[in-house]
Amino acid sequence: MGVRPTITTIKKLFALSGNQCAFPDCKATFVLPEREESIAEICHIEAAEPKGERYNSNQTY
Repeated sequence: MGVRPTITTIKKLFALSGNQCAFPDCKATFVLPEREESIAEICHIEAAEPKGERYNSNQTY
């Protein structure tokens, strides 16, 4: 398991995301204030092409 993000990082991501999933056409919110719960995972997006930023040859599609 990787390094856990700090609360500061989580707050910044929440603010920058507008509480919306980053996947195209997804309308899901990831913080549910009425339940004081987060249903999101923080991840790094990896490039699909070898010359792309953070390309990972071991990833699946």
